[in-house]
Amino acid sequence: MARGRPLERPGKLPGSPTAAGGCSRVTPSLIPKDKVAASELRGSYPSYRLGNLTATDTGYTASLTRAATTFFPKDILTLRLDVLLETESRLHFTPDVNLYGSHPFYLALEDGGLAHGVFLLNSNAMDVVLQPSPALSWRSTGGILDVYVFLGPEPKSVVQQYLEVIASVKPEPLGQEACVQVPGRLLGPGLRLRGDACVHVCSGDPAISSSGPAGSYRPYDEGLRRGVFITNETGQPLIGKVWPGPTAFPDFTNPEALDWWQDMVAEFHAQVPFDGMWIDMNEPSNFVKGSVDGCPDNELENPPYVPGVVGGSLRAATICASSRQFLSTHYNLHNLYGLTEALASHRALVKVRGTRPFVISRSTFAGHGQYAGHWTGDVWSSWEQLSSSVPETLLFNLLGVPLVGADVCGFLGNTSEELCVRWTQLGAFYPFMRNHNDLHSLEPYRFSETAQQAMRKALGLRYALLPHLYTLFHDAHTRGDTVARPLFLEFPEDPRTWPVDRQLLWGEALLITPVLEAGKVEVTGYFPAGTWYDLQTVPVEAFGSLPPPPLAPLKPAIHSEGQWVTLPAPLDTINLHLRAGHIIPLQGPGLTTTESRKQPMALAVALTSSGEARGELFWDDGESLGVLERGAYTQLVFLARNNTVVNDLVHVSSEGAALQLRRVTLLGLASAPKQVLANGVPVSNFTYSPDTQARAQDGTEGCPPGRTLDIPVSLTMGQQFLISWS
Repeated sequence: MARGRPLERPGKLPGSPTAAGGCSRVTPSLIPKDKVAASELRGSYPSYRLGNLTATDTGYTASLTRAATTFFPKDILTLRLDVLLETESRLHFTPDVNLYGSHPFYLALEDGGLAHGVFLLNSNAMDVVLQPSPALSWRSTGGILDVYVFLGPEPKSVVQQYLEVIASVKPEPLGQEACVQVPGRLLGPGLRLRGDACVHVCSGDPAISSSGPAGSYRPYDEGLRRGVFITNETGQPLIGKVWPGPTAFPDFTNPEALDWWQDMVAEFHAQVPFDGMWIDMNEPSNFVKGSVDGCPDNELENPPYVPGVVGGSLRAATICASSRQFLSTHYNLHNLYGLTEALASHRALVKVRGTRPFVISRSTFAGHGQYAGHWTGDVWSSWEQLSSSVPETLLFNLLGVPLVGADVCGFLGNTSEELCVRWTQLGAFYPFMRNHNDLHSLEPYRFSETAQQAMRKALGLRYALLPHLYTLFHDAHTRGDTVARPLFLEFPEDPRTWPVDRQLLWGEALLITPVLEAGKVEVTGYFPAGTWYDLQTVPVEAFGSLPPPPLAPLKPAIHSEGQWVTLPAPLDTINLHLRAGHIIPLQGPGLTTTESRKQPMALAVALTSSGEARGELFWDDGESLGVLERGAYTQLVFLARNNTVVNDLVHVSSEGAALQLRRVTLLGLASAPKQVLANGVPVSNFTYSPDTQARAQDGTEGCPPGRTLDIPVSLTMGQQFLISWS
């Protein structure tokens, strides 16, 4: 099968999505009382084609045939895929607890770097069971079963094919957020450092206070009049209990609720001109089981099989499963609640502000990245949760939610100074960075001068890298790429990258190796084959509006054949390496991102042994809608080859055309240059450092390339330039 070509299936519903791989649909409104649905895929073999899709009395069956045959004896060419309705005698209870979101998608790595993926588009409660066959089983309580098989053939293609089904992520405004919450959590203005002054992000929960007398609270009164709330068996609004006390829950599957939500956002925005929305407690969370009046005794509240949820019932910590929504019962729609609120909030902000919306949500479902970002919820201030935030960030990027991060320094409990420094260093490389705690103030100024300097250095790195980060978000929006990505996504043929979950890549080029344990001044990380340069030796901060930190000493590059390397990591350092063959744009950091955008830029060029490298820059105003359609952006490609660096003007507009380039740093020159030219004009004050040698696999010095050439220039990014050396 050709990559990107959808499988044809009989009885395809009009308008239903297709993808590279395949999809089939089983549509029971409710699984019979003595059955649950399960999808089971056995085998761990190279990528297969899906064929012979056949309906059966208990579901369907298909064959998976290997895409490339082999003549090696005992090689299995075909296996069977079964989706069946499972009897009670085979039910299996998983004693785990549920999470904030639901993404029924898996990606399996196979020998040789091949991969496949499967997505079960189902919004009902389910367990996912891993078995030693090897096998994976989904056990769902009912609903629609749409199964997509993605054939890759490598993991990056699997992710792109999955994202094509759930739709591309939206471009996001970028910045760092600090948070302040008022008591009661009814309205907490978050402060995002993204403009000339602080930008306000309103925190709110979906549940609407219903305890006041009629006419006293407009959101409830108007919602009641317009019939936008989830109802109980009597047709009245279901009343639960959240922070304000008795509350009703908007039904965001109701078109009238979308308009009501937009009107309420507009009315509040007219009083408090906020800039974004932080939507919390939207699983939805409920402090009582089901409702203040309990739940009816029926098959939806007491199904024959209950997944491993907190409290042991579907109504525990949320609303009644049998409550009624516009599209169906909450039994079928519970997992979609956060997604539908994100959609409503995204829509409301577009209408009210007319700019690119900023929304972060606690609860998520497949496709969430179209409308909002995500923070990882109520994490504890602990080293364990600092460490677990790395795979969480990587996971959500694979799931199409690249704007993600954990609360820096932790939300619950109190932090130590060392933990907060290390968390700030890692947080500088979350796609979404926010310092936030439930009870304690954890801002950098609360700590010692040594800690402040370390945090300032990490934040300066993030701000210097924002042009590169913004370009990665553009690639996520237009190509289905990930922003933060696991090492195996770039190096799937190296099985040693598969379990690495304490490091992350930004795109293809930057490798981040954080310290995740207390008391450590060294860190060991895996370096895939290639040459890796310490990026912190590039002095871009000197061009910013903030005082530059002391110049870092030149460090040896790492020439790896695929190895673990132990690196020095004092308290003020997070290790950051640039991969040979890549060029990244940098910008002098300012106090806000608006100020940073006015600073001169630099290019860090990491040459391969053949003297080549490539990079790109995407630039727009950071807030407007429809910039791609209107052409209101600048996109540049940078190329290094044959002792030159040039820019290719892919698209140039007034946004970004006047960006000033002040420095080009070349890493990995083969020999000392005798002459440097910028657009044919000699550059006399270049600096060449011949003593930066690569570290070989055994740790010894003397493995070139590793020499550095620093070239001061005065060029315009949006005009053709050529820098050469000889």
